[in-house]
Amino acid sequence: MSRFVTQDRIKVTVSSMPGSWATIAGQEAERENVKLRPGAGEPKQVVHTQLEYGDVTVTRLFDADTDAALLAQLNKGNAFAGTTITEQYLDADGNAIPGSQSIHTGCAVLSFSGPEGDANSSDMGYLTVTFSRAGAE
Repeated sequence: MSRFVTQDRIKVTVSSMPGSWATIAGQEAERENVKLRPGAGEPKQVVHTQLEYGDVTVTRLFDADTDAALLAQLNKGNAFAGTTITEQYLDADGNAIPGSQSIHTGCAVLSFSGPEGDANSSDMGYLTVTFSRAGAE
């Protein structure tokens, strides 16, 4: 049985920043594969380099009760090094699908932005944090 996951069924948690996160993006990883011949006339062999992990960006609605203090820590330079970001895939009823987590480890804050101000807008404010990551499980 297939359990296709829609974007609204991915629950995101950030170990160093409790609360709900609405979006996650940038979970890419890539490596360079080099094709080399060990000797003249021999077939090429693929040599794998280390996997390089892209940055991960999470976004949520800005809650002044909790996120103002978090934004102050970020502005003071707290990188929240060692953060783990987890994606848990949910079924149609909102239950965790066993064994379906994607875990990003060794993360540290790369950049962030708080809500924008506009006296003539009632748009929601967002907190966006981009993390560099060291690995995945």
